[in-house]
Amino acid sequence: MSESLIFVVHSARHGSAVMRGYQQAQSINEIGGSARVLGARSDRPSLFALRNRTVVLVKDVIIDDELILALALGGNRLVWDAVDYCAHKPQISLPESPVQHLAGLAAAELVTDVLAMTTATNAVVEAAFSGLRSVHRVDHQIDRRLDGTVQQEPADSFGVGYFGAPENLPAWADRLDGLDRLLVDTASFAELVPRARNLAVHADFRNPLRDRRDHKPWTKVATTVALGAVPIAEDTAANLDALGQDYPLLFDGSSIGFTEAVETAARSWDEDRLSSLRDRLAPLRHRSDPSEVARRLVEALQA
Repeated sequence: MSESLIFVVHSARHGSAVMRGYQQAQSINEIGGSARVLGARSDRPSLFALRNRTVVLVKDVIIDDELILALALGGNRLVWDAVDYCAHKPQISLPESPVQHLAGLAAAELVTDVLAMTTATNAVVEAAFSGLRSVHRVDHQIDRRLDGTVQQEPADSFGVGYFGAPENLPAWADRLDGLDRLLVDTASFAELVPRARNLAVHADFRNPLRDRRDHKPWTKVATTVALGAVPIAEDTAANLDALGQDYPLLFDGSSIGFTEAVETAARSWDEDRLSSLRDRLAPLRHRSDPSEVARRLVEALQA
């Protein structure tokens, strides 16, 4: 790709901008490509001046209609990085239903490509973008800030930690004995990782008040694997896609289901079977390696 690939993010403070903008651009540059990041608000004049470039709209930048129209009028190829987009997103984010809004953008030929993270995301965007040029499968990369931790030895004792945003933690899970809450945000990342590294198993939940078809868990699965832990994961579409139907630490989102998954994890620890689970998860590490994700992204956008 001779011209620099442009990633557009809303705010440099949030995880999606860090990982799907700045870190992805860094990985692309390291494998010999060319990429840079612009802010939808802070770099608006520069974005409006872009002509005939490939521009990746990271997540919710898709709802900035003024920016999308200006970029399209400049002859730019617009690619939406859907990442973990949910078709049943709360209505506060869009003026109309997400599918209707996205279908309108596709019908007007403003956005021509979508980057999807899982087969579940593919199904969501294909429903909206019926006339789309293509949906490219590009997995979520492992957070590069974990580089200094992934070579450490596995935990020396069994533990379970919730690894995710607080609004996704069900009320019942917060009351379970032995559940250490590890909350992910950019500001606390450096403090979080050493704590997370000492737990043998991480848990992934969905908030029962939100639609369980939300596909975001893949991010937490990839991060858990990068830390050398094994995930206890809710059986959402993205987790089934990543882990497989027969993964032994899947649960149905209920308190009973989670408790059973913890007991299974504890038995796996006692019987020294967590190492075999880590081996099983090794392909996910490769799929989510930043260099591998960057290579696949560049290949997808060469056309």
